Amino acid sequence: MQNSRKESLGKVFSVIYDSHPVSRRDIADKTGISLMSVCNAVEALDRLNLVKETLAEGGGVGRRASLLSPADGEYLILDLTRVNFEILLFSLSRETISKYLYMPREGEDFYASFCRFTGSLTGFIKNKVTRPLIGAGILFPGKYDRETDRVKGDRSGNYEKINPGTMLFDLIPSPFIEVGEDLTMGAAEILSRPEASGNTVYIKTTYPCGAALITDGKLLCGSNPGLPGLGFDPITADRDFAKRYFDNISLFSVSDMAARSIAAYLTLITPDKIVIEYDPLFPDTVLKLKITELLRENYLSPHTPVPDISLIKTQQSAPVSGLSRAIVSKYLEKKLTEL
Repeated sequence: MQNSRKESLGKVFSVIYDSHPVSRRDIADKTGISLMSVCNAVEALDRLNLVKETLAEGGGVGRRASLLSPADGEYLILDLTRVNFEILLFSLSRETISKYLYMPREGEDFYASFCRFTGSLTGFIKNKVTRPLIGAGILFPGKYDRETDRVKGDRSGNYEKINPGTMLFDLIPSPFIEVGEDLTMGAAEILSRPEASGNTVYIKTTYPCGAALITDGKLLCGSNPGLPGLGFDPITADRDFAKRYFDNISLFSVSDMAARSIAAYLTLITPDKIVIEYDPLFPDTVLKLKITELLRENYLSPHTPVPDISLIKTQQSAPVSGLSRAIVSKYLEKKLTEL
């Protein structure tokens, strides 16, 4: 297939993937491709079973608009960057179909725990995956070397004892397995947020939790010795703290950690705003009030104003989002070779 046509089909599918449900006219407007060419591209994508079509809802008189979405399909992601491993099953349209959080037993050897996790993965695939997987991904807590089957840069040191690929790859019924590396500790995600402008203190209270100071679009005050200059101060580098924190997760502990991190940065600058990323299980208003109360009572002087506080509910993490896009892109590339 000619590269120009492949590129055109890729652009059309990307809009459908990112903006579904979407009409052919909207795709033409977003891509700059003519409406006729968009129609031809959709026809080709439909032959490859990459898109599906629905009619827009509406009670008016006349023909309802035809809307496009990604076709049915599933992909698997294993997020191994946390203390508790997570198995995630997504649809091609980016909806979470199912997820499972694996929790290691207290005091259990990492190798034994990882073996037990492979059993959980096998059970998850058997019971939850209902369609052939279009692809799969594994997110490692460091740089994965396929030749040696080892993870480098893992702060816990646990992966020195195992060969994760040997233990996992053959269990996943997928035509390909993408590997992601969680090395940036959220730096790329932080910089990409429109909220993070001016003097901003960014606090992430989900795992991995930490804090960052952003000034004029640049991350400052990074202190991770393994990854200097990234600007993210990972609180979870302290494994004992991380264990205590996540074993006793509560609205107060989230608020207290955020307040402590903000107060520390208030000694460096006067931020224009504070952005806190938190778990959706906490109520927005209550969390905001609790943080303000803690700052005022424990960390701020009576005459120091509380900066504007905005809250962001955690959705898909940046590493998982990036790995999802890589899986879908590779699947698209494979399917286009069939034309």
